[in-house]
Amino acid sequence: MAKGHMLPIMDMAKLLAARGVKTTVVTTPLNAPVFFSKTTQSLKNRSINIAIKVLNFLAEEASLPQGFESLDLITSNETQTKFITAINMLQQPLEQILEESRPNALIANMSFPWTTNRAAKFGIPRLVFYGSGFFTICITESLNKHKPHEHVNSDERGDLRR
Repeated sequence: MAKGHMLPIMDMAKLLAARGVKTTVVTTPLNAPVFFSKTTQSLKNRSINIAIKVLNFLAEEASLPQGFESLDLITSNETQTKFITAINMLQQPLEQILEESRPNALIANMSFPWTTNRAAKFGIPRLVFYGSGFFTICITESLNKHKPHEHVNSDERGDLRR
């Protein structure tokens, strides 16, 4: 929910979708058209499909102004705390999406640590995106099941065997 994170997330979604992976980006109402809808429309001409699921961001329920859906709007520790409260309110709606779509994996932003438990509940691996440009694999029951770390070709490249 920060521009510096949403753009790389969309780039990753494009890379996955271009390789035939069914890809869905989950975002909030005000972020969807700004960052994702235009991109997904332009990709359809190239037969690359990325679905977008929109979760209502409960800013007002967290005592934030309506439309407060981006990290760059935070101006104080108080608004940061309220923003985190609103982010945490996305847990149940995301779980509903996971229940309906039954994905094979979940790539989540670092701002959503609770997605570890949600992914584990559905037995899928969860990868964490950090805006500084690297991923950390969170060890969950599902990762213990899939054991991706046992399929690493090289410590230097980190490529997964096919």
